[in-house]
Amino acid sequence: MAAEIMMPNSVGNLIAVLLLGGLIGALIVYVAIHRRNEALLRSALELRDGTEMLLNDGGAALLYWNLTKGELCWSRSFFTMLNRKVPNGPMPYRAMRELLHPQDDLYRIVDYHIRNNIEEICVTTRMRANDEHDGWRWFDIRGRIRHTGATQKVPVLVAVAVDVTSERQQEIENADTAARLRDSIDAISEAFVLWDSEDRLVICNRKFKAIYKIPARLLVPGTSYTDIANAAREALLQGP
Repeated sequence: MAAEIMMPNSVGNLIAVLLLGGLIGALIVYVAIHRRNEALLRSALELRDGTEMLLNDGGAALLYWNLTKGELCWSRSFFTMLNRKVPNGPMPYRAMRELLHPQDDLYRIVDYHIRNNIEEICVTTRMRANDEHDGWRWFDIRGRIRHTGATQKVPVLVAVAVDVTSERQQEIENADTAARLRDSIDAISEAFVLWDSEDRLVICNRKFKAIYKIPARLLVPGTSYTDIANAAREALLQGP
């Protein structure tokens, strides 16, 4: 009789223990997951900050462009290079268009690649910096067009943009210097030609071309003295 009285209490105690254990177990799992999520979040933030630091040091930025939505997601380094405020969310293309040089239609270039099934893209474009001179920054954008989504029909551009402003400015300065040098040489009243240490053409003026009647295809830097001398209407007086 006593056993019959104790049985329900034992079962009840057992159920209570199991319920309590389940709650404690659930609590432990919740705490573990919460702490794990916090650890993952900290790791993600550290990775993001480290990536941004590397991008800033390298003068580069990451781009994810959903071409269906017309939204661009840039890394923070992009806005740092342009001295602009980081937006709260994705940048609509109309806002991006305001940064682009009027002659640089980035959307048209990307659209051409999509229509012709060209995955890889490499383009140089200019974007306006927010500085006292409102100067243009040059970027080499290299990436690949992918198709995502459930139907794999949503085109996105994943790319890296590298600031090449210094290189482009140097190229422009070199071109200007070369143009001024050529103008000065062409102004010489006599025939002028310059050869390098391996007897190859470096530069010549219009007077040289007019006197010796050498085909234009040969009068390019790197052509050997022998080839030019053989093609000349008369013996060259300006040898190497």
